[in-house]
Amino acid sequence: MKGLRRSAAVFLAALFVLLWSCACAWAADGSTAAGNAQAEPYLESISFDGGKINEPFAGDRYSYTFTLDEPGQRPLLKSYEITSGRLYITYNVNEAGVETGIVATVQTQNARRRYEFTYTNVDDVVVNSDTSLASIEFNCAYLADDIYEDMPSYTLYIPSDLTVLNIYPVANDANAVCSGPFEFVLEPDQNPAVNITVTASDMTTRTYTFQTVRVSLTQAQFVRCLENGDIDTIIASRPFLSQPGVKIALGAGGFGLALLLVAVPVLRRVFLSTLPPDDIAFFEGEREPNGSDGPEM
Repeated sequence: MKGLRRSAAVFLAALFVLLWSCACAWAADGSTAAGNAQAEPYLESISFDGGKINEPFAGDRYSYTFTLDEPGQRPLLKSYEITSGRLYITYNVNEAGVETGIVATVQTQNARRRYEFTYTNVDDVVVNSDTSLASIEFNCAYLADDIYEDMPSYTLYIPSDLTVLNIYPVANDANAVCSGPFEFVLEPDQNPAVNITVTASDMTTRTYTFQTVRVSLTQAQFVRCLENGDIDTIIASRPFLSQPGVKIALGAGGFGLALLLVAVPVLRRVFLSTLPPDDIAFFEGEREPNGSDGPEM
């Protein structure tokens, strides 16, 4: 009897252990599944200032249309909820450089989800040949003239010790493109000609040339003059030989010298050709009719 009781106790204990192991395994499997589901990156909700999503949002739907409040103005992220990971916002742009939609990407270390919101009221690109510059700025330089579309060449004053020249051009038409380079590394004695090309939406191009001229001011002195509006000091500090009046005088002097060198041989030949030859008598009347020079002695 005691053996039977002992066997029953062992059986019950083994059954309890088996049931407990199954319960633990089920709980562990359920928590792991829940953890894996939570680790998947999904966008649960999202909204933007400057427009609205036209369709009901769902985390497992990845393509939507979006209506802008004002065409041409970029909408900005207002609020969002995600299951895990991080949210990144970028913008789609077409070949003409026009923004066409928003891309929201939820990403973890191992996975990502991409949601696209395509604009329904994008402004049509007006193709034109506008190659003008709205403005151009420099880190430490003075542009002598305003920018005009029909004026391709300009003078740009820079300090004597400037080694890096940065350029910030802006095209007048939003769909036109300015090409660089926009940074020049200079030697202290370099005066490069800087070319900026503007390509219009119809692919028309125009190049603006900025000839740099170094003045005798240092960068610190140059900046103080710019801040005080003392442009006369900048221009007056231009090296003597590079000033317009000096160049004109030197050019005129060089031209005059070249003209004189050409004129002297010409005048000499003309003057000598007017003298009588050596075989012609001074008085024509001394010649006899028969050609003799006079009566025989």
